[in-house]
Amino acid sequence: YDTFLAWGDTFREQLLRQGAPAERVRVAGMPASDDLFLRADQPANLVKNGMSPSCLVFSHTQDRIEEAALFEDFGRCLVETIRSTPGVKWRIRLHPAEDDSFYRELEISRFQNVEISARDISLEQAVEAASVVCTIRSTAGLQAMMLQKPLIVLNLASLSGPPVAWPIHGGGLYAKNADEFGKNLARLISDETFRCSLLASQSAFLDKTFANRGRAAATIVDYLEEQTAARAT
Repeated sequence: YDTFLAWGDTFREQLLRQGAPAERVRVAGMPASDDLFLRADQPANLVKNGMSPSCLVFSHTQDRIEEAALFEDFGRCLVETIRSTPGVKWRIRLHPAEDDSFYRELEISRFQNVEISARDISLEQAVEAASVVCTIRSTAGLQAMMLQKPLIVLNLASLSGPPVAWPIHGGGLYAKNADEFGKNLARLISDETFRCSLLASQSAFLDKTFANRGRAAATIVDYLEEQTAARAT
């Protein structure tokens, strides 16, 4: 008799729709997320020590050969938005499989307010230093939400459909172009009510997607101990 331990209600519902017996699916949580949730008990301030607001970009341009149109669109969107936000510090976190050639070719790395993050800076450190995080479809966007950072997902025109469904369920905001990207970014930086509303929406999304936030490993251990004791009797 096997039981599937799902990360959250979202995944449980998906399994049930595919025909899994309800009694064989139990919601426990995602142990790997415990540390992130515990680190984010209190939201970080928007700007620390008088520093300028910053936007962290989770990059994955190693895919640009297979998806040339998408990354041409991405490059244009990023250049336009950076040019229109001189007061924002832009940090680009490269995927382990890519180098910075995309940003050098488009001369994005030459903007004074753009910085390519050093490889030795951890994902958590990069996120914690950011005011807002953006991505096309990097799963690190989920980690940013776990660390209570507002997320913008670039749902660009060259895509055939949304790159991820998170914003549909409250996990971040979509931006279709540079104009929407810039407006969302500016509002998240300047409008505390709007920012808090998005963080609350993201928290509700995470509650449904990842149960027992910060306690998933303990919950799974408790379940295994219960099952062991039940079989021993």
